[in-house]
Amino acid sequence: MELFLLCRQFYPERQELLRNMMGLIGNVAEVPYLRCRLLAHAQTFSDLLFDKSDGIEVSYNAAGVLSHILSDGAEFWSIDTPTRATVVDRMYTAIGHWDLNTKRNINYR
Repeated sequence: MELFLLCRQFYPERQELLRNMMGLIGNVAEVPYLRCRLLAHAQTFSDLLFDKSDGIEVSYNAAGVLSHILSDGAEFWSIDTPTRATVVDRMYTAIGHWDLNTKRNINYR
């Protein structure tokens, strides 16, 4: 996460870097015992729900990360800000604004 945040800070114009990093973080979010480390950055992922810099890629991946964290249940949500309810509401709003005809760019290697 430290590298992710530094890359966002030093290379804000590199949308493909953000897209690819979010894809990797999505992979990390699939591992239950690692999600607690991602929870501390829930605000960052919540903000990225509304990123339209690369179509819906970043937003889609941010929603995926948050979905995995949320799937652990309310008792897992150990941070005060943002609240779990706020994140759910923001996800609902962001997903509702996706252009469902947008082509997704998925790289599997």
